[in-house]
Amino acid sequence: MELRKSALISFRGIVHYNGAMRFLLHYAIPATVSLTFGLVFGLWLGDSTPDSAAPLVTNRSVSQSSPVIPSVPVTEAQHKFSEIRGFDTIFEKLHFTYQLASNSNLAELTEMLEQVVGDPDPLLSHNVAGILLEKMLVIDPLHALAFIDSHREMEKRYFTAHILTSWVRHDPDSAIDYFKGINNQQLQYAIGARLLDDPTLEHTGLISEIELALGPQSEQLLEQARLKRMAPASAFEEAILRTDHRRQGAMMRAIGRWFQQDPDGALQRITGLANTAERDQLLQMVISIQAQQDPRAALNTIRNFAPDNLNLRRQALSIFAQRDPVGSLASVEAWVAETGNYDLVGRLVAKWILLDETSALAYLSTVPQGSRTQVYQNLAHAYISVSPVNGMNWLMSLGPEFDQTVKRSALNSLGNHPDVAEGWISRLTGEPELQSILLAQVAGRKAQVNPVQAYQWLQQYRNSQAYQQASIGVLHAWAQTDPATVANMIDSRLDDPAYAQIVMNTAGAWVSKDQDAALSWIDALPSSDAKVHAVNSVIHRLADPDVLIPLIKDLPLSAQSSVKLQLAHSWAQKSPGQIDAIIQQLELNEANADALRNQTMNSSGLDPRVFNSGRIRQLSGFSPTTSNR
Repeated sequence: MELRKSALISFRGIVHYNGAMRFLLHYAIPATVSLTFGLVFGLWLGDSTPDSAAPLVTNRSVSQSSPVIPSVPVTEAQHKFSEIRGFDTIFEKLHFTYQLASNSNLAELTEMLEQVVGDPDPLLSHNVAGILLEKMLVIDPLHALAFIDSHREMEKRYFTAHILTSWVRHDPDSAIDYFKGINNQQLQYAIGARLLDDPTLEHTGLISEIELALGPQSEQLLEQARLKRMAPASAFEEAILRTDHRRQGAMMRAIGRWFQQDPDGALQRITGLANTAERDQLLQMVISIQAQQDPRAALNTIRNFAPDNLNLRRQALSIFAQRDPVGSLASVEAWVAETGNYDLVGRLVAKWILLDETSALAYLSTVPQGSRTQVYQNLAHAYISVSPVNGMNWLMSLGPEFDQTVKRSALNSLGNHPDVAEGWISRLTGEPELQSILLAQVAGRKAQVNPVQAYQWLQQYRNSQAYQQASIGVLHAWAQTDPATVANMIDSRLDDPAYAQIVMNTAGAWVSKDQDAALSWIDALPSSDAKVHAVNSVIHRLADPDVLIPLIKDLPLSAQSSVKLQLAHSWAQKSPGQIDAIIQQLELNEANADALRNQTMNSSGLDPRVFNSGRIRQLSGFSPTTSNR
C-alpha cells in the first residue's frame, strides 16, 4: 500500500513530457496573467538562485548529516533499467520505471538515477528521475535530498521542491522541520509558496509553522496564500474593503479565481460595482482571460456585458480567427461591416491558408482593392514564414503597387529560409530594390558562418546594383575577425560615405586585437573624415587615452574640437581627479572646459569646491605627459 501511495503521489507531477514544466505549471499560467493584468493570480518567484546557493540543511527532527551515497555493483534491476530506451511510447517508459522502482532498494535506485541525471531527454532527466526519487523518498528522504545535492547537473530548486512537496504528504512533521532549516531564502520562499497551497496541510496546524519560517519579510506571499485558501467571492469582498496600495491587485486576483469557478457569479458582481473605472478594468480582465480559453464564449460575454467595448471585441475576434478561421469568418465579416477595418481578415487568412490554401487565396479575391494592402501585410509574413516557396510565389505575383507597402517588409521573412531566398536573387534582376534586400540577407547569413567565403560567393553579383550594400554587410562581419585584411580592402574607398561605418568597425576591432598596429594604420590615414571616424571609434577602447593626442592634431580643423571633447569626456570618466590636467593637455577652450567640469562633477560626485579651487591637479598628483607617439 505504501508503494502504491508513493506511485500515486508521484504520478501527479509527470503528466507532461517536459518534466521541468511540472514545477512551473501551477505557477506559470497565473504568473503570465498577473504580468498582463497587474498580478492577477499570485506571486511568481523567478528561478535566479544558483545551485551552489541552495545547501542542504537538517535540524532537530532529522539526521544531522546527509547519508553517503553508496557505490554498488550493477545489479539485475539496474541492467534491466537500460532497456527503458527501447520502449516506443512515453506511457511504456513511465510504466516500466514504476514497475522497476517498486522492487528496487536504495542502492539500486541510486545507480538507476545515475543513468538518467543530466540526460538531454527531459523525459528521462525529469520525469523518470522524478519517479525514482519518489521511491527513494519512501525509503529515506534524506538520501534523496543528498543525491540531489551531490549532482550539480540536476535542477536543485525544482527537484528539492519535488521532494519536499511529496515528503510533506508522507511525514508532514519531519518535512516541515526540514523546510524550516533551509537557509536559502529564495529556495525557501519557492517551496513555502507550494506548501502553503497544499490542501492536505490546511487543517494540520503546520501552516502557522510554515508562515513563521518564512518570516515577516514574506508578508505579501503569506497574504496571497491566505487569500487563496479563502473562497474567491469572500476574498473579493475583503479586497473591496481595503484602502492600501494592494487593493487593486487583491481585487484582480480574487475576481480572476472567482471567474474560473463561477463565471456568471463573477460577472454579475463586477457589473454591480459602483466604481465604473474598476468595473471596466475588471470586466476587461476576465473577458481577456476567457478569450484565451474560449473566444466564442468571450464574444457572448461581450455582447451581454460590454457591447460597446470594441477593443475587447477585437481581441476576442483576433484569437477566434487564428484558432478557427472558417468558423470565425462570419463574425469577422460582421466586424468589417461595422468598423471598415480589414486587419482581422489578414490574420484570419494567414491561418486559413495553412489549412486550405486554395479556399483562402480565393477568398482574398473578394477583398476590396482599397483594403488589400492592409490584408496582404498581415498575410505575407505568416505565409512566407511557414510556406516559403508558395508564399514567395504568391508575394511576387502581386502587382508593382505593392512593392513598397508589402513586398519590401515581407522579404525579411525569408531570413530563416536562405535556400529559398538565394534562389530568388537571380529572378529579381529587374527589381534591384527587392534584389538588394535578398542579396544582403543571404550574404549576411553566410558572413556569420564564414565571412571570407561569403565575400567570395558575393562576387558573382559584382555587376548588380545590389552588390555594394551586400558587400558592406559582409565586410562588417569580416572586420570583427580580420580587421587588417579589411583595412587593406577598403583603402581605395575611404572617401565613400557608405564605408564610414566599416572604417569605424575596423578601427575598433583592430585596436582591441593589436593596439599598436591599429594606431599605426589610423596614423597613416590622410587627414579626412575617414580618419575622424577611426579616431572616434577607438577613444573609449584605450586604457591610455593620451596616445591619441598626436592623431587628433592631424585631423581636419573642423573636427578637432568635437573629437577633443569626446576624448576628454572618456578620459575624465577614467580619471575624474585629473580634470584640470586633461583640459590643459587637450587645450580645450573655455566653453568645452566648463562643460567637461560640469559633467564630470555630476557623474563622479566630487566636491564642487575641488573643481572651483583648482585643487584637482594638486590632489591627484597628475602632471601632463607627452605622448611617446
